[in-house]
Formats: sequence, structure tokens, C-alpha cells
Amino acid sequence: MIRQGACWDEERAQALINFAHTFFQPQFVRGTFRLLPWQTDYLRTLYGWRWMDGSRVKRFSNLHIAKKAGKTLIVSLIAFFEIYNSEEPSPYVAAAAASKENASQVFKELRYSIERSPFWDKDPSKSYTKITDHTKHIRVPSLNAEFRSLASQGSRVHGEPCSCVVI
Repeated sequence: MIRQGACWDEERAQALINFAHTFFQPQFVRGTFRLLPWQTDYLRTLYGWRWMDGSRVKRFSNLHIAKKAGKTLIVSLIAFFEIYNSEEPSPYVAAAAASKENASQVFKELRYSIERSPFWDKDPSKSYTKITDHTKHIRVPSLNAEFRSLASQGSRVHGEPCSCVVI
């Protein structure tokens, strides 16, 4: 339910969808990537409802779907969008998972898409994006943006100053 004072911003609702269809290439999808209708509706709802000052109404969301139904893809896509197209200055995006294996899946999906996007160059000195595999860390120095993939194990997952967390 959306409270009084919120408005629909079609341009912002569509921005993530256009970004996904232009730049995002999941590792297990062959050919042209297109979101499914339910994925489009879910993402448009997250990003389209705005307060009068332009900030997002939906700052938190729970997506409950079956195993192997696309949660990793959605988490990776939101992280991809927030790294490169965030409304936050110096975005710090984290994807948290219940296990190291799940965290690694999100990181690998995100890395796969980045490496097939215009934000990547095989020559590290020319690349817009820096990827560090062993720490599951992605940096975009020109945007002062960071991504980390976190697992629930270990004390290092507490206290990160994130602008977007996708769990």
C-alpha cells in the first residue's frame, strides 16, 4: 500500500528496465535478455513510486519465490543498476547471502554481466571497473562506487556503510 503524498514516476520506473535490457547479460541466458513480466512489475514498483522530493517510497522489499526462480538474477541486476546508475553519491552496494556459496553465485552473476558490458575492458589499465575475485569486491573509481558480496559467516559483515543492500 502506498501512502498519501506518493506519486508514480514513469521515467524512473522504466529506467531500471531499460538499463537491464541494454547492459545486463546473465550467464545462463542465451541470446537477448528480457525480464519476465513479473520481474518487470516487481522492479518497476520498487523504483517507480516516489515521494514528492523524488526519493524512493520503497526502500525495503521482500521477494519470496521458489528455488531456481531467479532470485540471484534479480539481486545481481539490482546491484548492477545501483553500482552504475545509483541516485546515491558514492554508492556502496552489498549483496548479503546466507552462505558463502550463495554470495559467490551473486558475485559471479554480476561479474559475468560487467565483463560483457561497456563498463569493462580486458586491459585493466583501461577498464572503467575494477574486479577483485578473491575478496568479491567490485569498484568503479570514477563513480566512487563499490560492491561487496557478503556471507553471514564471519565478523566482517557487520557495520558496512552501505547505500544499497540486497539480501
